[in-house]
Amino acid sequence: MAQRSALPIIPIALLLFGLVGILLLTIPTQDVRDAPGFMYGIVLDAGSSHTSLYIYKWPADKQNGTGVVTELNECQVKGDGISSYMGQNGAAGRSLEACLDQAVKDIPKERHQYTPVYLGATAGMRLLNISNPEQSAQILEEVGQKIKSYPFNYRGATILSGQEEGAYGWVTVNYLLENFIKYGFVGRWLSPGRSTVGALDFGGASTQITFVSKETVEDIQDMMKLRLYGHEYFLYTHSFLCYGQDQLLKRLLAHIVKSQGYSQAVTHPCFPADHSKTLKMDNIFNSPCTVKDKPETYNPQSSLTLQGSGHYEHCIGNVTELFSFNSCPFSRCSFDKVFQPNITGSFMAFSAFFYIHSILQQITGVTVSTPQKLEEATKKLCSMKHSQLMTLAPNKKTRLPNLCACSVFIKTLMLKGYGFDDASFPRISFQKKAGDTSVGWALGYMLTLSNLLPAEIVEVRKTLTIAAWGTLLFLFIFLLIVICAFLLIRTRDGRKNAGQQGLEFDEKVRGFGLLLAVLLKSLKMCSQTKAAALMANIPRADIDPSGVFKYVLIRVHSREEGDDSQLDIVRGYGWAEYHGDIYDKVSAELEGGGLLDCECVGGGRIKHDPDAKKIHVYGYSIGYGRANHAVTTEKLKQQYPDYEVTWDNEGY
Repeated sequence: MAQRSALPIIPIALLLFGLVGILLLTIPTQDVRDAPGFMYGIVLDAGSSHTSLYIYKWPADKQNGTGVVTELNECQVKGDGISSYMGQNGAAGRSLEACLDQAVKDIPKERHQYTPVYLGATAGMRLLNISNPEQSAQILEEVGQKIKSYPFNYRGATILSGQEEGAYGWVTVNYLLENFIKYGFVGRWLSPGRSTVGALDFGGASTQITFVSKETVEDIQDMMKLRLYGHEYFLYTHSFLCYGQDQLLKRLLAHIVKSQGYSQAVTHPCFPADHSKTLKMDNIFNSPCTVKDKPETYNPQSSLTLQGSGHYEHCIGNVTELFSFNSCPFSRCSFDKVFQPNITGSFMAFSAFFYIHSILQQITGVTVSTPQKLEEATKKLCSMKHSQLMTLAPNKKTRLPNLCACSVFIKTLMLKGYGFDDASFPRISFQKKAGDTSVGWALGYMLTLSNLLPAEIVEVRKTLTIAAWGTLLFLFIFLLIVICAFLLIRTRDGRKNAGQQGLEFDEKVRGFGLLLAVLLKSLKMCSQTKAAALMANIPRADIDPSGVFKYVLIRVHSREEGDDSQLDIVRGYGWAEYHGDIYDKVSAELEGGGLLDCECVGGGRIKHDPDAKKIHVYGYSIGYGRANHAVTTEKLKQQYPDYEVTWDNEGY
């Protein structure tokens, strides 16, 4: 009897489950992408004086067509640049082996065959290609064969044009300063809409200037268009071959030797007064850059003695004569009849610019931040004897004799050549690194080339929204309870001892009621996880890559009922005139989704020195009061684990 009475429940249950199945087909789903893996790339920077290997990585799905690239590792190749191996079969390729072996270890084995390798040669090879194109081609072939013997995807070796070298350096600078793209406060990549920064590069054989200008570029050869992160940039860029540090010093020597009648003993006005040096004539006249001062006949192996005089004015006179400021075929020129629009915006100077600026300040004790201070420091340096220089900078022994000449050259190039003045010179930042990444053209080269690399397809899964999942779970549980209740009723009716069974039934119904209450509470909690998930993706600290700037400590709360989760975040930027500028921008972005609330719990200042790997937190905010610098320090230590992070309550 009871069995027959229970039988109608089975078709009813099947009918209900069928209806739920049909309902499932109508419920909207959302696409959830699996976390992308990483792609890797290798760039060999074959400069005139040395070669560096850089390993980069970026998410495989890319961002608006361009990889969000970070530097994984850097390896300095032992020896001189590849152009120095002219006539030495296979030597240029062998010089790369140690660094390529390191790359094999650093990049996951399963990614080796997908990792592109590019070799870019710069001014040293450009000069060799002018003087001996056959040797230039042979060296590129040798290094190419060596790279092909490794398990990577070799994409070729090329000699970059001066314009390309300048443009890629500009890309590197602006990428590291987050002017193209940055990781936003809510855990996604954003375009910050900032102005770009110009780039000044001073290598061994050439120097480059690159910046965005609203003026018409009158010489089409000096204009370059780049597309990065969905935006197009039109650049003015020019490379001055033979104006790099090594070639400049050769040209200066050749000019001085010629002006003194090719005598075997020459007075060098840029050398310290108590310093002398003997070298071969071939060391001066073996370069295409010194051809115009080369004597018609000479013995390359004959010796030449240089005696320093430390005469600042004579040094300036000789260096200035290396430039041509006389005529200009355009509306305005920098020098050597090269068009240049007016200087605008901020600039970053790197490579030899950074090293010379740093040593100049170290030796003279003058902070070189204006044209007047540059003049003061250069004049003071050139008046020093070699013995004084050795006392002040004993670890820079090899650079000291030429430091006066290089400082005078930079002063002439920047002030008279490029046209920096009292207003624009202070906007130059001299940098070796930004964060943990070297400043140079290699990163910009990799970023630009990543436009050409196909993004990997990231696996997409269909998932229900939280609301839809909760509704379905409720329906299934409800149906299960209803079916069980019917079965219990049928069973109770079929029993003789109805009273006893009724009591058991009531206990079971109460149990099911408690189960239902727990499930409803769980569903409610599921709807409250959105804010917590959003907060989990917010970076705990985001500050400028270098400098001294204001910062605020912000407490982020969940707005959802019953969810009391919160976290503290640190934000510090040099663009902010007031602490409130930072808080207003960050809070507006975080609160925009309606799930989060923000409050500023204090402020202060941060001094970030990436070269020394030090961060110091101090000071207070007039509007928000002093932040808990201890909390800020802990957040920064998590973001910069290899830094020394300190704090105190001194200063404003």
